[in-house]
Amino acid sequence: MRIKSISELKAELDFCKIIEILKINFLSESSTYVSVDEKGKMEAKFEGDAIIYPNVFILGKSEIGKNCVIEQGVNIENSYMREGCVIESNVKLIGAKLFQDVRIKSSSVIEKTIIMNGVQIGPSAYIRQSTIFENSKIGFTAEVTRSIIGRESKAMHHSYIGDSIIGEEVNVGAGAITCNFDGREKHQTKIGKRVFIGSNACLIAPITVPDDCFIGAGAILTKKDAENLKPEMMFIRRCCNKDCLVFKKRQNKKRGTDQE
Repeated sequence: MRIKSISELKAELDFCKIIEILKINFLSESSTYVSVDEKGKMEAKFEGDAIIYPNVFILGKSEIGKNCVIEQGVNIENSYMREGCVIESNVKLIGAKLFQDVRIKSSSVIEKTIIMNGVQIGPSAYIRQSTIFENSKIGFTAEVTRSIIGRESKAMHHSYIGDSIIGEEVNVGAGAITCNFDGREKHQTKIGKRVFIGSNACLIAPITVPDDCFIGAGAILTKKDAENLKPEMMFIRRCCNKDCLVFKKRQNKKRGTDQE
């Protein structure tokens, strides 16, 4: 793969191609780099009206949509984004597909992931081989691996979601994790719609959590425990003794939109 700066590329292009590049607001043509094919043509495609900061690498057959903003230090490789996306500084995108109005906050890494409209990710998040549906939020230092995150769900900070299918409007609290590896094999976690998972909860896969359940902070939920759960139940367990196991009807109170 050969890489050239925009200023070097402009010196070699014909007039029509130069006009195409001029539709993009490169804040520093000498420090914005793209890859070129064997014929010296730029591999990336730009739809126009984008703003691209210095020290950006756009490699492979990447596509940048209209009105996108790409801040300094970003590395984009074989990735696609639609209009209105904002990529903050020092983000790395590899094989990612971003739909409209996605915001990737600084120092996040996205690999082989589909991100739908209105999603916010980061800062410092790591997402790979996953699908994130509309208006969801993945927060600070969160990691999502081989998972599906449903519409309007949140995992705001320090959480790990691996080999999981998460429904719509789920809240994953700070430090909550899915324990997907038993030392030999990896197992799947399934979480229904509108489930609330408290901070530092551990869900030991394989496990299925029904819709509208409440998992208390610090709870340790096993497959056996989850089999006794029914929709709208609350589960609290913070030690391995059976006496610490509590099931009760969840109160049907409307949660605030900013709860984490």
